[in-house]
Amino acid sequence: MRSWFTKNKLSFYFTLFIFLIVNLSSFLGQKRIEANGGRGWDGVSYHYIASQVAQQKDFREADKPFVFRPFMSMLVGKTWFGKDLVDGFLFWNLFINLANVLLLLYWVSLFLSKTWMQILAVSFFQLHWLFPVRYIWFYPAYLDPSGFFVSLLMLILVFHSVRDLGTYYPLREW
Repeated sequence: MRSWFTKNKLSFYFTLFIFLIVNLSSFLGQKRIEANGGRGWDGVSYHYIASQVAQQKDFREADKPFVFRPFMSMLVGKTWFGKDLVDGFLFWNLFINLANVLLLLYWVSLFLSKTWMQILAVSFFQLHWLFPVRYIWFYPAYLDPSGFFVSLLMLILVFHSVRDLGTYYPLREW
């Protein structure tokens, strides 16, 4: 049995190519949000949590509901040793976005067997203005990429846990 990568090599490389092009063009052409010093609105609270973690202080007094979503802020606070924590959010969101597009390609390939359809579907997601691949360059201190990652990972795990029940996928025949 061939591996997933062997069967989807072209889709994989094309997805990476689109990812690089979208991020390079967004880096060069997208101006970062100016509200609250580049942190945006929700990002102010996430930035506060990250700064508290970086200083090894308690962050439980942060605004609700943001204090209940501490993972990304804690990751940035613990690992980003640069001066600007917003750049730390950008770095981690960029890394998670790479994982997102590869997981999305895997998810799409479960239902679409044609390479061009897989490439088209994943490319549309990457090129959409509000999809995290483009949006993090405008608003780096937000948590949608990590939420999308967890949601997609759960969908894949559910799919693989029930796939032996005999479900038919009509789009696989296209």
